[in-house]
Amino acid sequence: MEIGTKEIIFAIVGGIIPSILWLKFWFKEDKHQEPRSLILKVFIFGMLCVPVAIFLEKGVSVFVADYTFLSFFLWAIIEEVLKFGAAYFTALKTRFTDEPIDMVLYMMTVALGFSALENSLFLLAPLSEGSLLKSLATLDFRFIGPSLLHVLTSGALGIAMAESFYKSNKVKLMYLISGITISVFLHALFNNFIIGSKFGPMVSFGIVWIGIIVIILILEKIKKIKNIHKI
Repeated sequence: MEIGTKEIIFAIVGGIIPSILWLKFWFKEDKHQEPRSLILKVFIFGMLCVPVAIFLEKGVSVFVADYTFLSFFLWAIIEEVLKFGAAYFTALKTRFTDEPIDMVLYMMTVALGFSALENSLFLLAPLSEGSLLKSLATLDFRFIGPSLLHVLTSGALGIAMAESFYKSNKVKLMYLISGITISVFLHALFNNFIIGSKFGPMVSFGIVWIGIIVIILILEKIKKIKNIHKI
């Protein structure tokens, strides 16, 4: 069955709505309302990272066999660096990022933008087959798994930057490198488990949900970070 306009619209809506729901959930953590225009900009740039990631990942596939840990690792580097770049150039260096928690929230925003378009692409296949149940199952799977994976990995990087928010540039760089390393490792580990293991989905989802709970707890700590030079 060919992919028509109706299927494309359903796929886009189905991919974006779950991400918006998660976005509303995470921004409840911020007492200071961020500009909606900036949030939208970051979200859209997160979406635009997807075609770039696909292009680069296909380039990797020319030199490295697909679905090996090395390929998962390289794909993770591509996606995590692209998401960081999108957040950095749209929000992280603006005057609106004026407190540590903003680092985490904007990284999560770009991650949810990325997962929105990624989810839409995954929905196209079952929709083109006319399978509503398969489409709903795909959406449910993406909502509780890969979507939260992107939040977890980008959130981990955001936390690293938040922890160094008031520190020197040298320390900030160290935290940034550590954050990217952690996010790439978690991303590659998730993909390796979910594809390469019999109990992969169970283990992978367990890692993601434990990680999300940890992030929620850490956010409470980040809210209390103060600039000691202003005290």
